[in-house]
This record gives sequence, C-alpha cells and structure tokens, in this order.
Amino acid sequence: MLVSRLTQLTRLLRAAAKSSGARGGLTLARARIVALLSTAPGMTQVEIAERLQVTAPTVQSHLDGLELAGLLVRARDTQDRRKIVVSLTPKGRRADATGLPGELETALTDGIDPDDLRVVLRVIDRMIQNLQGALRP
Repeated sequence: MLVSRLTQLTRLLRAAAKSSGARGGLTLARARIVALLSTAPGMTQVEIAERLQVTAPTVQSHLDGLELAGLLVRARDTQDRRKIVVSLTPKGRRADATGLPGELETALTDGIDPDDLRVVLRVIDRMIQNLQGALRP
C-alpha cells in the first residue's frame, strides 16, 4: 500500500513538474541542479551527481542542456586544472529565482498543517535511511 501511494505521488509530482517546467523552461531535474548551484557554486559534475544521488552521465546530459540554454558555464578549476567546475550565469541565477522546486513544494503541501508536515518529513527521512542501510553491502 505504501509503495503504491509513493509511486502515485511520484508520477503526479513528475507530471506537475513537467507542466510547470514547460512554463519556466526547466525540468525538475534541471531545476534541482540550478537550485543546488545557487547555494553551492563551483561544484564538479561528480559532486553534483553525488549530492543529487544520480549518475554522472545523467548530470552530464542535464548540464549540456543548461549550458546550451545559457544558464551555466563550465571552467577549469584554478586550484586543480584536472577538474571542471560548474557555475550559474546571471541568467541561471534569475532562473533559480523563478523557483520550480518551491512552486511544486507549495502545491504539494497546500492545506497540510505544519506540524503534520514535520512528521511526514521525519518519516520520509527515516525511510530514506532505512533504504540506504538496506542497500549497503
């Protein structure tokens, strides 16, 4: 029952993100990268993948699209020339201000008591920990 509900919620969240993203020009995945870079500029592709818990090739694909859209730039790290760091452009910083993740969170939590929401978040955090523990060798 729980997995079924979470699957339904995930599908609805993706549909809402796709609809909202079409208006703002960002998919949820790309908006997550923009939001992350707005708080932690100068990350590498591998660091982004680790923070978002996705594969490096997935991040690479999204970075390519964001770079083509003029939302970010990649440059050699001044301390370690082997690394490529990713930063938002002014256009990318403005795109983050449009707030696709925030818009979705507002829609998702509308009408939910803040105390109930804190409980939900605590339970979800525990579920994440449980699954991470189950996946460790």
